[in-house]
Amino acid sequence: MPNYFSYFPKIYYDAVGAGNYKQVTHLLSRVQIKQGLKETGAFFDEYIVQAGETPEILAEKFYGSMNYYWVILIFNNIKDRYYDWPLSQYDLEQYINDKYTMI
Repeated sequence: MPNYFSYFPKIYYDAVGAGNYKQVTHLLSRVQIKQGLKETGAFFDEYIVQAGETPEILAEKFYGSMNYYWVILIFNNIKDRYYDWPLSQYDLEQYINDKYTMI
């Protein structure tokens, strides 16, 4: 994710309240898709994510650069790429085993 945060706005923030403000990236800023754009359907193809594919792999495949992975995440309303994105079979089984115990 080398370029993703470079587009976020900068703010001055005092982490400890001592009056020592530093410029930081405003991580709570969100990008939104223009109202109605997703509903047109003319710009989009349906695609089923295959095992092992990441947003970076798909960005390279469809847009020619992995730097556009954020387009895939935003248009699919993925806020947490680790749990909103399909897990591998192994990771899914680990998650289920960790979350639910056998009686």
